[in-house]
Amino acid sequence: MKIFLYSLFIIIPSVLFAQISFDADFESGNLKSVETINSTTFNITTQADLGVDGGSTRWFYFRISGVKNKNINVTFTNTDVTKAMYSYDNISFTRFSDDEVPVSGSFQKTFTQDTVYLAYYTPYTFSYLQERIKEWQTNQFVLLDTLGFTPQGLPIQELTVTDFTIPSTEKKTIWIHARTHPSETPSSWHFDGIVQELLSNKEVTNYYLTQFEFHLIPFTNPDGVYYGRSRVNFEGINLEPNWDKSEDATSNEVKILRARMQELNDEKPFSVFLNLHSQASSYCTFWVHSSFSTSSLFYTREHQFSNLNISDNPYFLQNDLRESDLKPRYPEGWL
Repeated sequence: MKIFLYSLFIIIPSVLFAQISFDADFESGNLKSVETINSTTFNITTQADLGVDGGSTRWFYFRISGVKNKNINVTFTNTDVTKAMYSYDNISFTRFSDDEVPVSGSFQKTFTQDTVYLAYYTPYTFSYLQERIKEWQTNQFVLLDTLGFTPQGLPIQELTVTDFTIPSTEKKTIWIHARTHPSETPSSWHFDGIVQELLSNKEVTNYYLTQFEFHLIPFTNPDGVYYGRSRVNFEGINLEPNWDKSEDATSNEVKILRARMQELNDEKPFSVFLNLHSQASSYCTFWVHSSFSTSSLFYTREHQFSNLNISDNPYFLQNDLRESDLKPRYPEGWL
């Protein structure tokens, strides 16, 4: 597998604070340029997505070195971030507090350690996913398969989670995929939590595994994740509305996923299909499809399903429910 990592290392010239430096020379990193206002004040510009479907500048993920005991002031010039995240160990991330964000899209803070990592959301990288998969694979209810490879040589992986002692013919099929848009890392943490719950060895989840076969795609866009894109793959294609294109205009990732979905759905139509995303708003949204674009029966079942999720869930309110038309350019519409 051959991977090309474009690195960016920017040294900020200063006589007194020459040791302060910025870089994004690591997996999922994104940083285009740094403008020095004074020795501790900087403007950050992120790298925009490339390609016809590019243009987004949401995602950033970079490192600042030489900041211990210095009051650092940063303004983000071209991303919609409100409060960024920071971490000293690149593992545990904390959102800046209200006091540390005097103006939306900025921060000012005196850091207690010399190196700090900054990101739009808590990162969930390709390498971290491989660590998690290695842990999950030790469970008797998990089977890993590689459906194909991206143009950059990364695998599109599928986890089948079920009780394999029960024949598939006696189970219903559930499909869940995440991380179509690389910047939407909360969808990966959500996905991770689903897998953890399914493998929790609880009586109820063990029963689910005798009744359902879960087909789980952790990254539909591993290239975009690896190379720090916001909404597109390495080639600049937004995979989400790419499902009804001609063969020549369809990305390799979507071709791989379409083939697998077709194979499974031909055997037995999916009972549940979940397409996990995340949003920058300060509230959650649970999307269902309008009755006009589906059917009365399907519309009713979607509302029943959403109500089961929203009810008694502190992260959702009833008015967080939204409707959209089912369109064939999206995976659920194509399906």
